[in-house]
This record gives sequence, C-alpha cells and structure tokens, in this order.
Amino acid sequence: MKKILVVSLMAIFVFTLFAQHNNKPVLLQVSADPTVSIKIMFFAGSQNDPAGKEGLAYITSQMLSDGSTETNSYETILEKLYPLAAGYNVLPSVETVTFTGRVHKDNIDKYYPLFMDALLRPAFKEEDFNRIKSNTLNYLNTTLKYSSDEELGKAVLYNEIFKGTTYGHIISGTITGINSITIDDIKDFYKKYFNRSNFIPGIGGGFNDQFVTRIQNDLAKLPEGEKVNNPVPVPPKIEGLNVTIVNKPASATAISFGFPIDVLRGHKEWYALAVANSWMGEHRNSSSHLYGVIREARGLNYGDYSYIENFPNGGSRQMPPTNVG
Repeated sequence: MKKILVVSLMAIFVFTLFAQHNNKPVLLQVSADPTVSIKIMFFAGSQNDPAGKEGLAYITSQMLSDGSTETNSYETILEKLYPLAAGYNVLPSVETVTFTGRVHKDNIDKYYPLFMDALLRPAFKEEDFNRIKSNTLNYLNTTLKYSSDEELGKAVLYNEIFKGTTYGHIISGTITGINSITIDDIKDFYKKYFNRSNFIPGIGGGFNDQFVTRIQNDLAKLPEGEKVNNPVPVPPKIEGLNVTIVNKPASATAISFGFPIDVLRGHKEWYALAVANSWMGEHRNSSSHLYGVIREARGLNYGDYSYIENFPNGGSRQMPPTNVG
C-alpha cells in the first residue's frame, strides 16, 4: 500500500534568540556534585551554511566531536576516554553549535586536555571527513527517507515553511550540499565561526575557580574573529491552505502541519502557549487531548503531539534537548 505523507505548509517553530554575545561564563557551581559539565556555545549554525553547501555547519561540528586532533587519532581519543567513563559531543542547530562534555571531577585532569584539544586543535583528516560525510549521506538518503517518517514529515514541513530563507534546509543539510563540501570548506568555516569572539561558555558541577580561569585562558587560543549577528529571517507569507504530498510505498501515513509564530521564551505569551500546548499535545504526554482523542478513542495513530518550538529528533527523545537555537 502506498503511503501519502501530507504536509501543510505552516509550522509551529520558534527559536530562542540571544540578545547579546559575550564570553562571560555561565556558572552553576555545586560543590557536592561529583561531576563537572562543560558547554561551549558558538553563535553559528545551519543558517550560516553557504548556498550550495548546505550541511557545512553540521559536518564541521561533527569533525570536532568525532574526529582526530593534532595530538591524537580518533581511535586513540576513544581509547583514552573509555576508562574515564566520559566523553564529549556536539549539538548543531540552526543558530548555534554547542560543544559539550561531562566527566567525574576525579578524572578532570586526564579528560580536560582531550576535550580542549578537540576544540582548539582539530586535525581535519580526510579519513574522518569521509566517514562523517558517509554517515550523514546515509542518514539523508536512507534513514530519513525510509525509516523515520515522523522526522521526514517534520523535515519537509520545515523546509517548505522557511523556503528561500537561511533557515530553509534541515540542520543535516542536503544531499547535494554534503557532496559539494571539501576539507578546505570545513577549515574556512571553523576559522570564521569558531572564533574567540563568538561563543559563550557554561560550566556546572563540582569545579573550582581555578578551573574557570583555565577554560577562559584556553578558549582565548581560538582563532581571531568577530561576533556573528545574523538577521532574523522572515518566512514567506502563507496564503490559504498549502499541502505538500510525499508519495512513497509504506503501510502508514504521517501528517505534519502548523504555522510560524514569532513568540520567544522571553515573551509573556510563551508561558500561556506552553500551558495550552501541554493540554493539547505535549511530546510523550499520554494524557493530552490529541493523544486521548486520536490514539485512545479512535485508535488511529501511536503518537500525536503538538509543539510551540523546535523539537529535533523527537522520535528518540522524551524531553526536548537543551541549547537548541
């Protein structure tokens, strides 16, 4: 049976914007916490992908978290992290890329050089690039198209809503864009956006003041550069009811619809929307209205949810990820 994926060209997405950028760290010191968490948020994301190279921010960020450094190969990094029961990863988004790590404070001296090396001294090896590029293309070509209809529906919706703007492609990019990216593109993007003026650090847990100073001193070694201030894109005005149908062989139908709003978390209207959304169809809320009517009463679908802001990878999450911008 063929599957028809219906997508109304309206979206419920809102992105938290930052009033200003500075390098002053956000600190949450909890002396009783046995772990230390670090987050470095850079103010650049998929909206900064050059035309024709959609996915460059995503690939660059993956090269930092899943690639070699000038000091260690990727395999050696994994071997050194394993006995520490620690790791680091990256969350690329539309407006930001957040590099994050967590470790037991007893292991901080062994862990920290590995974490900072990934940011300051990425090797940008061809072998790492080929692996990450292959994984990304596999996601776009196979996973998204054939095994994740919920995400496919949201991706089509998102792309149609913001078509013609810097938001007009999903974070992972496009197949054509990924295939056009080179190592030199990655190096240039890193130098331009992962610079010492374009980030804000956050530290939480059982750290001391000396550790804060150490991080600030090390991050000052990032490439020179300027703060990034991207204009807020204006999505095309929606006239009437617009529908996009993706027709593919399948035994189920996924439907995504919505419209753009300009409410941010700093607005008082956001709280009213959050309460209404919790009643309407909060993610994974089995007592919500949509869930009760569509699944329980009518037995039409497994999950039926509503959103007032971006919620990436909802199929694998109970709660929305932090630092999505």
